[in-house]
Amino acid sequence: MENGNTAEGKPANHWGSEEYLSREAKDNTVDNLLQGEEGGPAGQKSYVGLQRKLGLTSGISLIVGTMIGSGIFASPRYVMENSGSVGLTLIVWSLCGVLAMFGALCYSELGTMIPLSGAEYVYLLEGFGPLAAFLYSWTSVIVLKPSQVAIICLAFGAYVIEPIFPGCGDREDLQPVVKLLAALAIGEW
Repeated sequence: MENGNTAEGKPANHWGSEEYLSREAKDNTVDNLLQGEEGGPAGQKSYVGLQRKLGLTSGISLIVGTMIGSGIFASPRYVMENSGSVGLTLIVWSLCGVLAMFGALCYSELGTMIPLSGAEYVYLLEGFGPLAAFLYSWTSVIVLKPSQVAIICLAFGAYVIEPIFPGCGDREDLQPVVKLLAALAIGEW
């Protein structure tokens, strides 16, 4: 091993290489840890685990749900008000689409370089160590994900009330109704 590379010229610290994973890490995979108690036929081990399969339909659903989300429904009004013209609004949305594409390309590169489950946690663990990965995970669980769900539910509540009470977003007396619908949406989730 010279200059951090193996004899084959592969990086020694590459997640996909067999050399990187120690024997203990190979034995402590999720499939091995969730091993069935009775074993399979003819002495084979039976494992409990998720299939690593992402088809076209589930891939499209994942991208639409995470990339498009509810922002397209909640923010066009404010973009239009602040830009002042339809042309500038379309330019802003196009630039934001290009930025989102760059982010998606970064994630696809990370996903092929580090083929382990865990998304941002694993990427931060490899790049910055366990402290950064741990802090991001806790921040995500305590702050980021709940606030994302709250924003989505508030947008849902506002759009459900809008046909019944036009202009309810600007009325202070109808804000409790919007918040109640948002709370019901969170409870149903």
